[in-house]
Amino acid sequence: MAVAPQLRALLHAVNALLRKRRYHAALAMLKGFRNGAVYGAKIRAPHALVMTFLFRSGSLQEKLRAILQATYTHSRNLACFVFTYKGLCALQAHVQGETYQVHSFLAAFIGGLLVFGGNSNINSQVKRRLDLETDHQYLAESSGPARGRGRHPGKGVKSPGEKSRYETSLNLTTKRFLELLSRSADGVVDLNWAAEVLKVQKRRIYDITNVLEGIQLIAKKSKNHIQWL
Repeated sequence: MAVAPQLRALLHAVNALLRKRRYHAALAMLKGFRNGAVYGAKIRAPHALVMTFLFRSGSLQEKLRAILQATYTHSRNLACFVFTYKGLCALQAHVQGETYQVHSFLAAFIGGLLVFGGNSNINSQVKRRLDLETDHQYLAESSGPARGRGRHPGKGVKSPGEKSRYETSLNLTTKRFLELLSRSADGVVDLNWAAEVLKVQKRRIYDITNVLEGIQLIAKKSKNHIQWL
């Protein structure tokens, strides 16, 4: 083919550019931006499609606009966060001449503050999902069974009567709420009853159900009743 030599030359030039170390930081930022945008769209679009048509009222045009807006916002936020994170990590390494573990923490902190600091539905769902994952990691590390002979439970394991600051956190309240839901015979839970059993404000129960509905674990049957999916 006539274009084969030109394509070969173009690929050779691109590969040579990619191999140059001085462009690694910029290319990592661009790749991170692209990956964040694609991943955000992949996870938000189907979720927004299902939740909008199930629970949102309005015309078809309004529903499609809401789906596109949610997908765009989630995709943009993830892309901007990864771009900022990669850029700040590269900047710190360039200034100090070496990479340190604290660079990742500072970059993630600043990036999260800039991108997810706003109070929006998308940002709230992302932050609450991170809270749940953090709590899951904490529970896994603190209550895992000891292995081998002569092993003692880790310092994080607490006796049943011992209280800690995690006892009143939203994360462990979510875990207890899920336990109530799993024990329900028909998979339906009254939110007023759940607030009384868990001894928390009803507002906190609503926060929990909003998160669980966002990750498609439950569906609201009415204002005060939810259904396990």
